[in-house]
Amino acid sequence: MTKKTLSSCRSGKDVISYVTFRYPEVRVRSGHGGHQVIVTATGIVPVPVHGNHDLGKGLRHKIFKQLIQMGVAVFVLLFKS
Repeated sequence: MTKKTLSSCRSGKDVISYVTFRYPEVRVRSGHGGHQVIVTATGIVPVPVHGNHDLGKGLRHKIFKQLIQMGVAVFVLLFKS
């Protein structure tokens, strides 16, 4: 199931599924250990995927910032937690 907004993504799996669904030009490859790497023409972003465990607020924010800087995601980020 794909999340409707990037800010509703809580786990690494949610982030990966959202990005690959909304941006088909993005590739995802395996990383080291429990990580996957989002690969675009402008850079890479490592995303920890540890089951359905939620990512911490700061780590989610850092991943989202990197995606925005690469031009993959543009959205208004509102954190409730």
